[in-house]
Amino acid sequence: QLTTGTKPFNLFARIAAGEMQQPGMEEEQAALQSYGERFVVCKNRPENDEHWDSEAPDWLGRASMAARHRFLTTKDLRWSF
Repeated sequence: QLTTGTKPFNLFARIAAGEMQQPGMEEEQAALQSYGERFVVCKNRPENDEHWDSEAPDWLGRASMAARHRFLTTKDLRWSF
């Protein structure tokens, strides 16, 4: 199972487990309707979204992939094949 503690810090696992909330995501989560029981929508930090199209070396590999990039992840944090 993915860790939801602070070391190592996994933001998306913590959100999926309900340990953290991301303000402003209520509408996007509600759009999942019944699928919201199994999945959660997450986002990058605002500064990563702001620099999504930056070519500055400081942001390469850190900025979001798009202006409003979102992640859909499962609430089930178990790893199995």
